[in-house]
Amino acid sequence: MAQRVSLEYVSPSGVKMTLISPSWRDYEVAFVVADGIEGLVGVIEDPVVNLPGIAGAVFRLADRTVQAMTGTLTLAMVNEKSWAKLSAAWSTIRPGVLRLTVDEMLHVLPVRLAAPLPQPVTQMKTGSQVVVSLVADGGVWLRPKSGAGTVRIANPGDVPISPVITWTKAGALTLPSGARVALPAVDSPRVVSMGPADGQVVRDATGAIDKKLTKALPSLSESIPVGATATITAPAGATIEWAEGVLSPWT
Repeated sequence: MAQRVSLEYVSPSGVKMTLISPSWRDYEVAFVVADGIEGLVGVIEDPVVNLPGIAGAVFRLADRTVQAMTGTLTLAMVNEKSWAKLSAAWSTIRPGVLRLTVDEMLHVLPVRLAAPLPQPVTQMKTGSQVVVSLVADGGVWLRPKSGAGTVRIANPGDVPISPVITWTKAGALTLPSGARVALPAVDSPRVVSMGPADGQVVRDATGAIDKKLTKALPSLSESIPVGATATITAPAGATIEWAEGVLSPWT
């Protein structure tokens, strides 16, 4: 059975453009041509581990590394004005977001240009094609989810899950390990990730670091391993957001 697919791109400045849709009327700038998606699936590296007395190699998921993802979209212009809008929507520095829905399952992929868009050799017109080369530094497609109160999170994906907590008032946060952390009172929403890289960094809603709270709060680094299930309890008014990371959105 054919998969039902739609694709939207959201530029770094928030401009949205439909790239795959069942309806031609949705295309305002460009669309992906037939077989116009190449790559954009995860790349993994599993180190070879040979142990004395054991035939073959030993696979250890903990040793796996996920590389940056690359790929291309071949787009056709809707009209002669499309090129200006398209070229302004991508950046080699600031990521935009691909929002791919496959059979009603949303997958999100932050992407930036792997190289500047090629300068057209002739004037772009209706049907003119351009190949957009992309890199996704995070390496996986994300299936975003959220909850509040006590949330049980399963990880059926390909990489560990690092939930993000947003809170607005004081209360106790219970981590998967059972440890309880007192979240202090705040005058506006504060956000903290449970990821290993930034599990103690507190930010405001704009992404700016709250140095005072970052210094005061203990580390919250407790990711949820692949195949595991964990429970988190957040205080009233707080939200828990997480994403299942998958190497491919097609399987």
